[in-house]
Amino acid sequence: MLLPFFYGFRPLIYYPVSLLLLVVQIYFFVSTMTEQKVAQYQRQNILEKPLFSKETSFVYGKWIQSNSKDYPGSHHRFHDLARGGSDTYRLLLTSLAIQDASFRRNIASAETSANTVMVEDWKKDWQNLMQIESNMPIFDLGFKSGDFSWKNLFSYQFLHAGFLHFLMNAFFFLLLAPLVEAAMGSVIFLFAYLFSGAFAAVFYFFLHGNSMTPLVGASGSVSFMLAFICIYLFRQKIHYFYWLLPKKGYYGFLKLSPLWALAIWLVTDLAAELSATTFASVAHSAHLGGMAVGVVLGTIYFHLDRVRGKQDFLLRRETSAKSVFTN
Repeated sequence: MLLPFFYGFRPLIYYPVSLLLLVVQIYFFVSTMTEQKVAQYQRQNILEKPLFSKETSFVYGKWIQSNSKDYPGSHHRFHDLARGGSDTYRLLLTSLAIQDASFRRNIASAETSANTVMVEDWKKDWQNLMQIESNMPIFDLGFKSGDFSWKNLFSYQFLHAGFLHFLMNAFFFLLLAPLVEAAMGSVIFLFAYLFSGAFAAVFYFFLHGNSMTPLVGASGSVSFMLAFICIYLFRQKIHYFYWLLPKKGYYGFLKLSPLWALAIWLVTDLAAELSATTFASVAHSAHLGGMAVGVVLGTIYFHLDRVRGKQDFLLRRETSAKSVFTN
């Protein structure tokens, strides 16, 4: 394990945009937390109904057969196993149906079973499900590649799926945002932050264009900030904590280029994206999109500062009161 430390935390009072972005994220998280939990509970109750999953798997199976060229072999295998009576694969097929934008748009005309009573109840459950989702913050403001919205390209960046998701993004945000704002300036940083998040969502859209699973979180923008700092500071050394075994001599600190952190993050996300299944819960492609913006902007700013004769980032942005940068 190799964990980088980017010069420690900075007081956000010196960085108005970083402070503003964090406050907005906290506001959205706190204000939507209760509503999100209640709606998620109601949604889950519908999805776990045996009759709902049975009819959905049947209807979706017919849909896959009718549009076989549009679906990979895994969908057909799930359908065959669900048709064989497997409750597990019936639930998996139902989960795929919930995520499928094309199926959801054409569900009214889809072929159903002959059980009239079951079909009527199933249709009511679908109506309730869509109504619940329309009132859920992550569905209303999250970015869905199967239902493209320009507004949601930006609103999704301030929502999170849960406390742990928010906590991880907030940690890296506090670590990186002040450094990037100091390097770019507050106004440019604000636009770069929002643009990188939007670009991350567009990158995700091109790879997952038929999904109704909402993309939420600041991970795309955090990836931008990480890549920017790693490129911009690549000539400097930062501390890494390494751990091999819980034995003296097998853990400790060493100083390396930030490019090691970028390489670790890039390889991890790239491998995860290439090996991701249909049910992956982390949008690694969005991370890669944000990272691409960071690499480009980090390279531009590094060369601009070299031309200006301001190559030392740590000496560049000291405040008049106290330097917020330390070696």
